Amino acid sequence: IKEPQICTATEAKLEETHMVEEFFLYTPSYENEVILLFGLLMPHLDDKFVIEEYSDSFPDCLAQRDGKEIGIEFQLYSNDFIRDGHPEDPNLSKCKLIVCWENNWKENKRVFTDVNGDSNEIEVYPLKEVLARALSTSAITSK
Repeated sequence: IKEPQICTATEAKLEETHMVEEFFLYTPSYENEVILLFGLLMPHLDDKFVIEEYSDSFPDCLAQRDGKEIGIEFQLYSNDFIRDGHPEDPNLSKCKLIVCWENNWKENKRVFTDVNGDSNEIEVYPLKEVLARALSTSAITSK
């Protein structure tokens, strides 16, 4: 019987780094790296994304996802969305997807109430999980 492996934080970081080494030397540390990684992964994703426009306002990007227009907000971690004050933004209803490196919420969807009192459901799309699935199904080959 094989002994269980104990994974230290350093070993976990090395495993994460190995997972993205096809694209980067290290795992993303900045929002711009998440944006770049999303662009590199687009051909390998289950959903078909077509970027319409990238802007410097919220949401960051307008895109087509499987033929439907959505607003995308890029974040390093999902909870950065709240830290950046986006739930209070008047354009909240345009945002349908948070693309991040890591989802540090318990759920993959969150409902926010906009300034008009309307509910807006936003999906979290964590690239760390997407990349792990793609590597496990050989959709992307690692070195």
